[in-house]
Amino acid sequence: MHFMDVRIDFSKDYLDIIYEKLKAVGWQGARDDKNIDIRFSNFQRRYVVAKKRKIFISRQLKCPAYLKSAYQAILEKITSGESIVPHLSRYLKDPDYNDLFLNDWGIHHLHLSTDIEDDGFTSRTGPVLLVVFGEDYALIIDVRMHGPENPDLWVQEDILEIIRINWPAWLEPLRLRGMLPAENRSRKDRKKIRRGSVNTFLTLSDGKSYMGPGMGITSAGTSTQATMSADKIRYAIRTFENNLNADPLGYKRKFWGDYRRWPAMMTVRLCCVGENYYAVAENSGTILGVYVPWEVHMSDAERCHMRVMSASASSIHIFG
Repeated sequence: MHFMDVRIDFSKDYLDIIYEKLKAVGWQGARDDKNIDIRFSNFQRRYVVAKKRKIFISRQLKCPAYLKSAYQAILEKITSGESIVPHLSRYLKDPDYNDLFLNDWGIHHLHLSTDIEDDGFTSRTGPVLLVVFGEDYALIIDVRMHGPENPDLWVQEDILEIIRINWPAWLEPLRLRGMLPAENRSRKDRKKIRRGSVNTFLTLSDGKSYMGPGMGITSAGTSTQATMSADKIRYAIRTFENNLNADPLGYKRKFWGDYRRWPAMMTVRLCCVGENYYAVAENSGTILGVYVPWEVHMSDAERCHMRVMSASASSIHIFG
């Protein structure tokens, strides 16, 4: 949108960003796809941002001796902030894929191998490591066989029992209050219901019912959390753009400070680092936070990219 001495169109910038990111992982859809932001948010829901996390290991975890080396390597990656994407499902390359286990229960599964194959992923393993990733922590739940040897893995309620026993405070906000305990479904029925994009509650051994930690599945089979995230980003960029258009002089002051440095025309673009979105004003050397759910320590390459975008010869300043 153009307003007085301002050039800004965050909606276009946002579409450009997510379209290029989706293309980079193999998506072949159109830029004007009406659900492109939800598709991208669904992809990011399955992707694990590389950052240092504190690990908490359940007392029930048992790792076969022959997988201990890969298991330890994954834990070291998590604590050091190294990417664990090579251990994720290869379906990560398909932005349209819905991981119903993750969408319903909020749990990732990692393959326990250190052998990197041609596509950048590790060799697939029967046993997988079950992990809940938070902003600065990882709950290491258990190692379980998946595939034909354990077809019910994704609906085994004792996985949530392990979480309740080890980290009850994490599960407590999901407890349903003011209602009778839900009747548990059989694993066969739970799989069928989940595939039908229907949300169910689960009653654990404490006699309390809980909603799925993944925050649920939409009728389209996508992640409710991913849909909510896409809505939050849209709202944040729309609000920032509206505020800037309503007070261009105020934002010139934020970007440039001294009015003697203000340009006649202020050109502001949206840029992205990780899952965070920032406003970059050309030639200002300052970046303002638009949507910043994750604390980010930018690499030198990312800072250099920001400097090029802002065409600034001076050091860049980042504000939340």
